[in-house]
Amino acid sequence: MGAIACANVLSDIYAVGVTDIDALQMIVGISTQLTEDERDIIVPMLIEGFKAQASVAGVNISKVAVKLNPWMTIGGVVTSVCSSEEFVMPNQAQPGDVIILTKPLGTQMSVTIRSWLKNEEKLSFLKSIKVDSAMLKQCVNSAITLMATINKKAAILMKKYNAHACTDVTGYGLTGHATNLVKYQTNSVNFMIHTLPILYPLGVIASRPGTRFYQNVNRGHGIETSGGLFICLPEDHAKDFIKEMNGLAWIIGKVTPGDRSVIIKDSPDIFHVTLIR
Repeated sequence: MGAIACANVLSDIYAVGVTDIDALQMIVGISTQLTEDERDIIVPMLIEGFKAQASVAGVNISKVAVKLNPWMTIGGVVTSVCSSEEFVMPNQAQPGDVIILTKPLGTQMSVTIRSWLKNEEKLSFLKSIKVDSAMLKQCVNSAITLMATINKKAAILMKKYNAHACTDVTGYGLTGHATNLVKYQTNSVNFMIHTLPILYPLGVIASRPGTRFYQNVNRGHGIETSGGLFICLPEDHAKDFIKEMNGLAWIIGKVTPGDRSVIIKDSPDIFHVTLIR
């Protein structure tokens, strides 16, 4: 959880292509509902996870602020002092750009659906659609790995390949963050989404009526935690970008002339993603 929180905090600054970070402050709210013994075990683990992921990013934590809180929270503040040449203005998407996503969707859904592993009725439903518990466990582990993975490499590459706009995909889901991004573009453009990479087997589950996830993540509406970068960059650079990401990035759409709207294909192509660890 600490590592995921760190990755999520850093993602905001990576989304504008900034990778040289001057200060990172960690903020921890310790739940008043925890016993003293629980605090002594849980809080050091959260702090250690946050610090470990900051080290991966090459960032020193300048301050750790710890306060009592009704519920457990963890987050932070990241700061970089840079010139205008050192970051990517997120409002220059051009017609003809392709849209790339650097992490598959389904992180939050996988965490929620983890409880199904202890529910016989849900397990029976999964069996009926040919999804077994082993698949689900692998999916959950993949989601945890993805959420804790920092977006630094994608931020470096999006500058290298002249990205015109970017946002990270988190609490508003892919559609929400794309909508926020497109309405501030200098050019009158639309984001046309035709493909959604989704952790397997979440796309299969979400395609079935009768679950709370029906037509959710497979329509780009699912909430994400510490998701990937949603990047608009020239089409002729996309292949090299994806190659340098070791294939862990997908073309999901195109920038077209329009009225600053996000348009998702009626039946988007679902690319089922399985991470091998």
